Amino acid sequence: MESIKIKPASEGLKVPFPMSRNFLKEKGQTVEKSGYWIRRLKEGCVVICKEEKKEEKKEEIKKVAKKTINKKTITSKTEV
Repeated sequence: MESIKIKPASEGLKVPFPMSRNFLKEKGQTVEKSGYWIRRLKEGCVVICKEEKKEEKKEEIKKVAKKTINKKTITSKTEV
């Protein structure tokens, strides 16, 4: 199952885990993407952490940079 990193929508908000007495950490936690957490997202109780989005962007930038470097290396070798 897919995982998502979420955190409470506002500081001090206590969002309980289903079937336990634990609460979601204020800094955010990675949880299984389930109906329970999707409902909390739609209600506005939790938000997806921006850090996860930044990590995805970093990975994408690395892939593009690697392709660009490889193209330049291949081009410079063939020009010589």
